[in-house]
Amino acid sequence: MSVKPKNAEQPTIAFFDFDGTITDTDSFTAFMRYSAQPWRVVCFGPLLLPLYLGYKAGFVPASPLRRLVSLLALRGRHYRELKHIGQQYAARCLPKFIRPTMLAKLEWHLAQGHEVVVVSASLDLYLQPWCQQHQLALLCSEVEQQQQRLTGSYVNGDCCAQRKVSRIQQAYNLSHYQKIYAYGDTDEDLAMLGLADEAYLNNKLYQSKA
Repeated sequence: MSVKPKNAEQPTIAFFDFDGTITDTDSFTAFMRYSAQPWRVVCFGPLLLPLYLGYKAGFVPASPLRRLVSLLALRGRHYRELKHIGQQYAARCLPKFIRPTMLAKLEWHLAQGHEVVVVSASLDLYLQPWCQQHQLALLCSEVEQQQQRLTGSYVNGDCCAQRKVSRIQQAYNLSHYQKIYAYGDTDEDLAMLGLADEAYLNNKLYQSKA
């Protein structure tokens, strides 16, 4: 996945988590419902429901649950079909989820000439068209395909926690930037926030305990 080119005229960069930070809801779960095939809901819903309830209660980690949901919901489906559904979802649904205050923050960074990157465990199927619309770079979980069918796995793993840091460091030489901002909302974002000169957790200035 391409990212915006870096140059000396953009000495500041801002990294934004998506779900719960830019949005006020879980766009991953909403997309799975939006794109679900009825037979998969019938077959796999009873398996996933207790795991989802466990996640909401804090007993089931988010990352393995996302990977399992992707496997059960996406494996074997046509990539072009899901890409089209993702574009529809980005246009019809994501605007309803975006926090106006965070959209204003994104626009502020862009107006200052800062480089802005969405770094998310959510899927490229819908994040890519949304980020293109808003002129944002993107690092996220990317669906894997073989012979135009989805495998249910991710190309570079689930883009969360320490993997967010790895993806950022692979794409950007952070020493080139005069200032780094980062925005997140959960423990999965803390490693990314640790890269920043100025970091925000749930819209509050974050001070690392490290």
